[in-house]
Amino acid sequence: MIRRCIPEDVEAAMRIYGDPEVKRYLSNERPETYETVKQRILGRAEYDARFGVTVWAVVETASGEMVGSCGLFPVEGRGPGIEIAYHFRRDVWNRGYATEAAAACLDYGFNELHIPRIIGLVDEENIASQRVLEKIGMKREDVGWYYERELLVYAAARGGMEPAT
Repeated sequence: MIRRCIPEDVEAAMRIYGDPEVKRYLSNERPETYETVKQRILGRAEYDARFGVTVWAVVETASGEMVGSCGLFPVEGRGPGIEIAYHFRRDVWNRGYATEAAAACLDYGFNELHIPRIIGLVDEENIASQRVLEKIGMKREDVGWYYERELLVYAAARGGMEPAT
């Protein structure tokens, strides 16, 4: 289940963003503190209000626990483009959660929000994340400089049209 983040998610989010292995390919590789994770979770409502998109909590149905986050986010936190983002606890990797959540968010972005183009940014060494983007129908189109580093750029366009570069 995907839902809005709530203050009670901070503890669960610490298990994600406090893990150096999860942070390995993210722009800020250092594990985060409780305070920075709290700001991240509570700040997601602001992005939703400001841009109409945000990163939501992904909750495992069986346990009711937040096991990850996934959503649509302004590129580099300011736009104008929209990217898909997902981060999951290490103990739930390889269960298909990232693919399922990312597919749902991509569909929501195209069919409910009518976003014409969504990109995915991924480190060249992060093969698992590249596979997620490919499974949800995104195509590798370029290499770009984002978040102060070189990243692969995947893209998809609404209606299945070829992404514009």
